[in-house]
Amino acid sequence: MSKIATTLLVAALAITSIAGTAQAQKYDRQSKVPGAEEPLTYVPKPTRNAYEQCLDVLGPLRTFDKASILAAGGKTVQLRPLCERDFAVDPRQTATLFTSGNVDGLRATIWKNPQLAAALAAAQYTQDDIIGIDIRSQMVVIMVHRRTL
Repeated sequence: MSKIATTLLVAALAITSIAGTAQAQKYDRQSKVPGAEEPLTYVPKPTRNAYEQCLDVLGPLRTFDKASILAAGGKTVQLRPLCERDFAVDPRQTATLFTSGNVDGLRATIWKNPQLAAALAAAQYTQDDIIGIDIRSQMVVIMVHRRTL
């Protein structure tokens, strides 16, 4: 092998070694737990499907009672469709979608509020399409999903 080829080979190996060390150090810094003696092994989070990401919206919803729903008149009403447009929901998963929200036992009460019912009806949703509700100071956000897409 010529001196130039040998030099290039050694340089390439050195660069590869340095890059690998830098990559390992990056993961070590990210995965260290305060107080731990050795860093944890870096394990990337598994890719979640669109349906699971859709359900994330429902997780942090607060609980509301019937009185607060009936008193929610006079606020702006926003309907937020979930899991309807970007992908097809497996019908077996739909049951989970409707039980993951915060409106079990409150759908009829939401429908009794004339302003909320009018907003739902105008967008051709029924009380059975309601998944969740978030009552804010100036706005009521209702999460919906058409049971029959």
